[in-house]
Amino acid sequence: MSIEIRGALAWVTLYENLNSSLEGQNVAATILTTNIFRKGPDGWRMIHHHGSAVMQPPPNEEAPVVH
Repeated sequence: MSIEIRGALAWVTLYENLNSSLEGQNVAATILTTNIFRKGPDGWRMIHHHGSAVMQPPPNEEAPVVH
């Protein structure tokens, strides 16, 4: 995770690991995320969120499949 603050703006970049279930199969994804915040009278508020899927190498076809 990286946090940068410049005056009333801040941004955080990080990898999010998401785990879910889709049609009975466990699904995992890694997302590169950027969140931008602005400091106002009520404190820090997120003003922008962006996430991009991170490409991963194809799975080893000889590895066992877990259902």
